[in-house]
Amino acid sequence: MPYLTHAKVIDAYCLNCAEMTSPPINRSPKRFVDLVMARKPMAIVVHSQAANQLIPHGFCGIYPILVQNPSFQQDYHHVATMGDRGDDFYYWIFSYCGK
Repeated sequence: MPYLTHAKVIDAYCLNCAEMTSPPINRSPKRFVDLVMARKPMAIVVHSQAANQLIPHGFCGIYPILVQNPSFQQDYHHVATMGDRGDDFYYWIFSYCGK
C-alpha cells in the first residue's frame, strides 16, 4: 500500500519498520503502540481472527495492546472489514475521528 499511494505507513507487523528494533522501542509492543498513538494516523488496520468480532491477531503482541489503548478506543472508529469467508484473518479498518 505505501508504494501505490505514496502514503506514510507504520507497519505493525514490523517487517518494514526499523523503529521496532531500535531504541527507544527495542521490540516493546507497548512502546510501539505509544509511538503509533502519538503520530495519530488517519487510518489503522487491525488484523482480526474473525469477521464479525474484533479478535486482534497476536503476532508480535501489538494488536491486542493497540485495541486496548484508551486513545485508540476514544479516537478511532470502525469503518470497514475486509476478507473472505474462510480467510485466516480479516482486515478491520479504523478511521481517526479524534482531535
